[in-house]
Amino acid sequence: MLVEIYSPVFKEKGKIRAPIVFKNGLNVVLGTQTASNSIGKSSSLLAIDFAFGGDTYLNSDGVRNIGNHTIYSCFKFDKKYYYGRSTENPDTIIICNSDYSETEKNISKKDFLNFLMENYISNKTDLTFRQLVSTYFRIYGKSNREENYPLQGYRNQSTKESIKILMSLLDYYKDIEPFHARYDLESDRLKTFKNARKYSFIANLVGGKKQYEENINKIANLKAELESLTDTTSDDVTKEEIEKSKYCEVLKENKLHLETQLERFQRRSKLLSISMEYGLMPTEADLQALSEFFPTVEIKKIYDVENYHKKLSSILSVEFKKEKEQVDGNIKELKNNIESITAELSKHKVKNSFSKEFLDKHSDLQRQIAALEEQNKAFVEENEIKDSKNDAKNRLEKNIESILAEISFNLNNKMREFNNSLYKEKRNSPKITLKNYNSYEFFTPKDTGTGTNFKGMILLDLAILYLSSLPALSHDSLLFKNIDDEGINGIILLYTDTEKLNKQVFIAFDKQNSYSVETYDVLQSNKVLQLYENGGELYGKSWNREVNDEAKL
Repeated sequence: MLVEIYSPVFKEKGKIRAPIVFKNGLNVVLGTQTASNSIGKSSSLLAIDFAFGGDTYLNSDGVRNIGNHTIYSCFKFDKKYYYGRSTENPDTIIICNSDYSETEKNISKKDFLNFLMENYISNKTDLTFRQLVSTYFRIYGKSNREENYPLQGYRNQSTKESIKILMSLLDYYKDIEPFHARYDLESDRLKTFKNARKYSFIANLVGGKKQYEENINKIANLKAELESLTDTTSDDVTKEEIEKSKYCEVLKENKLHLETQLERFQRRSKLLSISMEYGLMPTEADLQALSEFFPTVEIKKIYDVENYHKKLSSILSVEFKKEKEQVDGNIKELKNNIESITAELSKHKVKNSFSKEFLDKHSDLQRQIAALEEQNKAFVEENEIKDSKNDAKNRLEKNIESILAEISFNLNNKMREFNNSLYKEKRNSPKITLKNYNSYEFFTPKDTGTGTNFKGMILLDLAILYLSSLPALSHDSLLFKNIDDEGINGIILLYTDTEKLNKQVFIAFDKQNSYSVETYDVLQSNKVLQLYENGGELYGKSWNREVNDEAKL
């Protein structure tokens, strides 16, 4: 259980608050009789949620107005464990001493949540601790207060995921996990196949079954044309002979291409040899002859230029040598490939001589047939995957149907029990109908009032707390605003009964004097934090008050 939370930013009248201590059963964060706003009721619950690994607190008014800080917490299982979690680095959990002094040890948020999972929830599930509990911490700032869809844990969460969470908490998911796994696998297979077809990794058949049937007719006609083409060549021609002839034609084309490349590399090799043998530099005799024909020329300057050219020529010689080695290597490789093709051609002696026109036509017909057959194969394969997915879906729905009916029955019975305890005169109780793995209804028959809807959501949460492995829940004060007084009095008593479950309920509440004496006494006796204006806010101050700064006037 969560024993306490503490933070140096939690203050009262300028002094740091002592740790906020919790117990099993009901824990009340109490506001004022006038329902004062911005005193920290919701922030207190978000801080508790933060201690349980939630992240909504990171966007709270406290963090925005005070800046980054650390929330410390103590959990008790086989012993007490002390932790710190900073809003600046929320993915790292600090191991603390009992006085909340920080040690040098820390663990990842993932490992921390696994620790909570192991100690709170023993059900077999592939969901995380936060996925299982977050929905039932209904606090302002979280998107899980849609009273007509109470299983929704966050905005745009799929109904499939919501129901999976409920089934996992109630330890039913293990019974349908193999069917769910097969359905997910077949769904992924179909999605992958469609993407492969979309990006042309496999053939795409546009037109569906109609095109499939047209392709069958086209394939039959093309095969007849191919057979007719073969019949016009020779009486004893065989399919193997035609394929052998086409193979030899391809080899000849490849050989011709390689021979063309060989000639180009040989010419380059010859040019490089000439450059390396003769060079581009004038000799001493060349320069002397130049001075005889042109007596006025400055031989010294020519020598200076030629000395530079000698250095450049030396560099080019090295480059020429490297290039020639590479070119000669290419020549050797090309010769080897040409010899291999020549040897391969000598192995295949074609009896009949086929024209290039015939071979091209034969190949074209074969390509058309292969393309159409590939399209039809893809069509058949996609339909087989669709059938497998539908079969998996049907098996899932069949196996899940009885389980969902049982869950609905148990939850409705518990909510009816709770609802009957709220009022002297019996009223319609909320009802949940889990239709299938991705659909449900939640309503109160013949009553669609706002207060009734929120009352129904609270009773559903309590029913789940009683019947499942959910370790705790949290309800913010805004959930109670529209519920009638008699209903509130009964709900508060239901909260206190959770102590026998060894589970925890955290609520924020105000206007406590407006209800029965019994309710007032229960709220006071289960109060863990009293908040009020003018220094009694969670952080010792409020930021919604206008401050007059006379020095600036």
